[in-house]
Amino acid sequence: MTASGGTDSRVKVLFIAGWGRSGSTIMSSLLDQLGGFLSVGEAITWDRNVLQNRLCACSAPIRDCPFWQEMAGDYLNVSVAELEAIMEHRRSFRTRHLGRLLTERGRKRIELDTREYREFLGGLYRQLRDRGGYRVLIDSSKFATHGYVLSLMDDIDLYVLHMVRDPRAVVHSWGSPKIYEVTGEGPRRMGGRGSLDSSVRWLAFNAVVELLWGRRHGRYMRIRYEDFTRQPRETLLQIGAMVGERIDLGFFTSPTRARFKPSHIMGGNPSRYRSGEVDIVGDETWKRDMPRIRRWLATGVTLPLMVRYGYPSPG
Repeated sequence: MTASGGTDSRVKVLFIAGWGRSGSTIMSSLLDQLGGFLSVGEAITWDRNVLQNRLCACSAPIRDCPFWQEMAGDYLNVSVAELEAIMEHRRSFRTRHLGRLLTERGRKRIELDTREYREFLGGLYRQLRDRGGYRVLIDSSKFATHGYVLSLMDDIDLYVLHMVRDPRAVVHSWGSPKIYEVTGEGPRRMGGRGSLDSSVRWLAFNAVVELLWGRRHGRYMRIRYEDFTRQPRETLLQIGAMVGERIDLGFFTSPTRARFKPSHIMGGNPSRYRSGEVDIVGDETWKRDMPRIRRWLATGVTLPLMVRYGYPSPG
């Protein structure tokens, strides 16, 4: 697909990295409330959302959403064959290929595999910036490989927000599948993962993100979910400073309560559908409900980074 025209200046993208169930959706939703910011959502799932006509966060099927039709209609209406061909280049993003990011040869392989994908995504992001006048686009895809692909794009000005959460809370959340509307054809089950699987992925995803971007001073910020939900306004101010944007927090009605306008985030957990008055409250049900053996397993697997991130291990 030919990229759309527009200004040649770089597109400022804030990439939310980490492992799932670490607060990326609520963070993406909050950032979407800021003037000049647009949360695209999980751009890595663009093909799935379009081909299956999944629900936008505004509750309209994505291909019927007036916002997306106006902002990116030509990227919604590509042929099935063309979209599938472009998105096939994401095969390098599979978890088992994370190790490729750690070697020069592996990174070169990813660069070669994703050329068409980069052209597609770059064109989409330029069009969103140009048509909507947005200063910052938020991509909450989380996968480190997707973030690395963004870093290869000359027209992307990339910032990385690394979201982490206590691994025991993450493991507990993955063990509690969510049920919600995905396509408007009835509730579906948002898949869960076993304790060992989600613990290993938490460790691997976060380690690779740090190795890739942890030393990029001024371009990388690690935020703990627990700190963010206790002080959301202060966290947003820190993010605004990192990306060089002055932000207005007038939509907060109390230190941890905000007024959400409907968003158009694609992908993510059910919290993206919320609008109106929303409490920013951390979920700590794992402390009450998580079986001890699962706590021990999660702790044992993730202990090196768990300690680094300041999470207390069991006494």
